[in-house]
Order: sequence, then C-alpha cells, then structure tokens
Amino acid sequence: MEATPFQLVGFVFSPQPDAERIDAFATLARRERAVVTAKNTRQATFVRFGTTDARLIALACEAVRSPLGSTLRFGFACSLSDRTAQTRDGVRVSSRALAQAGDLAAGARDGQVLLSPQLATLLADAMAELRTSEIHLPGERSAIACAFESLAARHDGTPTVEPAPADSATAEAALMDIGEALRKLAAQADAMQSRQADLGARHDALFEQTARTAERLEQMMAQVATLTESMAQLESRRPAVDEAQSRADGISHLLNDLQVNLEMLGEQRAVVDDVGERLARLDFTVQEAHNTLRALQRERELAERIEQGLKALRIRPGAGKVAAGR
Repeated sequence: MEATPFQLVGFVFSPQPDAERIDAFATLARRERAVVTAKNTRQATFVRFGTTDARLIALACEAVRSPLGSTLRFGFACSLSDRTAQTRDGVRVSSRALAQAGDLAAGARDGQVLLSPQLATLLADAMAELRTSEIHLPGERSAIACAFESLAARHDGTPTVEPAPADSATAEAALMDIGEALRKLAAQADAMQSRQADLGARHDALFEQTARTAERLEQMMAQVATLTESMAQLESRRPAVDEAQSRADGISHLLNDLQVNLEMLGEQRAVVDDVGERLARLDFTVQEAHNTLRALQRERELAERIEQGLKALRIRPGAGKVAAGR
C-alpha cells in the first residue's frame, strides 16, 4: 500500500534575539526540503510535506546538543488531516499542527525538543528515550508533550550535553527506524482515510435520509398545522353548528307532528268522504222525492181538473132538468 503523505510541522524559538542561529537552522531545514513559512530574529516555522523520515527532528536534537544551540527550543507536530489553512506564500499548512508546534516550543525549556503525543506515538518503537510530561503554556494553559530523555534538563535548568555524539552508522540506523515508523503510520493513516471515506459515504447516505425524513416531517407538520387550523375553525363554528342542530331537532319534531296531523287528516278525510258519499245519496234521494212530488203534483192537478170536469158535467144535466120543468 502506498503511504499517504503527511505534514511534519516544526517550530524553533529563542528566548533572546538570535538571528544567526535561527537563520542557520532554517537553512538546514531547507536542505531537507522543508518550507520555511515564517521567520524572524527569535523564531521560525518550517513544514516538511510528504515526509517519510524524521531528519528534521534529528537536526533539532543535534542543534541543541551543540553549545551554540543550547538555548534554542523546538516543538514538533504532525498532521494527518485534510483540514488546512492557506499561508501567505500559497503553501497549505495544517493550522492545528502549526498552533500545536508553536505551543510546544513556547512551553519548552532551553535546549529541549518537545514532540506532540501523536508524533511521539510513531517514534515510540524507534526511539525508546521519550518521556511524557505536562508543560505550562502562555495564558495559564497546559498541554501534554513528549521530550527526549537524552536531552532532559538538569535540576539547575541547563540542558545535558552528550559527552560524545553517536557514530554515523548508529544515527543512520535510528533515522531509518524512525522513517520506517513514519511509513507504518502513513499506511495506517491510509487505512484510516479509507475507513473515513466509508464513514463519509455512510454519513452522506444517513444525512440524505435524514434530510428526506426532515422534509417529510415538515410536510407532516404543515398538514398538522392545517388540520389544527381547520379544527380551530370548526371549534369556532361549533356554537353555530349546535344551534343548527337544535333547529334541525325542532324541525324534526315539527315534521313528526305534521306526520301525526297528516295521519289524523287522512282519517278525517275518510270520514268526510263517507259523509260526502252519504250526502250524495241523500241528494239523489231528495231529487227523486222532488221528482215524485212534481209527478204527484201533476197528478193532483190532473185529478182536480177531472174532478172539476165531472162537477161541470154534473151541473149541466141538472140545469136541463130545471129548464124542462118550467
């Protein structure tokens, strides 16, 4: 697996202005393909991109071992993150690692090289002479840093200088071990980035699902709000509905009464029809009686005329007899 490049950020600090030694170390850092991002008479910041070795740390250790560099203070941190900040010269540097290296250098003692815990972890197998301690930073802050035991300060505050530097073969082997440790860490970082990509994809899917759920929830909330408004309107119209219901009940009772009255009228209509039929029959009987009376009247008149005729006939013979007797 190809190792993923990462940044090694260093910070050198001098309590007193010392432009010569700051420039000298900046020159050594540039020879190791490091980029000096900031420099003045008291401090300098340098970054090694895509590093697979710890030569900058070894240079710092050699610098503080020398009498001229015994007052310099170094802080180192590494970055495996993609979150970086743009510097003035266009180089992208991890702002977190840059601040961490600066804090370590500010909290170091003269002739001390401090490493961040993350960087010390990958040097632990190659260089077992690291010790962890708490340092005090400006602004009443504190941090955890790792320092080389061989460069630990005496009780009087001056750094311990090795009586004789290690031979070149031993130093080269140590640097190779450090480089191997850095390559292993880079491989682990590669695997972590792969896992991070998978987690990012899952996060995106979960975020998309959450967005859809949130959208559905918003729609449901809008529907609930509309339903609540409708219920409020219905509740405000409830008195009118109750009044309409009361009127409807009254109308229903009235219709029931009308139905009863209609049934009674139906019964009375049957009685009226019966009476009408009887009246019709009576009228017919009366009409027949009138006809009979008129017939009887005519017969009576006829009888009277006959009777008058008979009387007239009776009178006439008597008159003849009377005339004959004279």
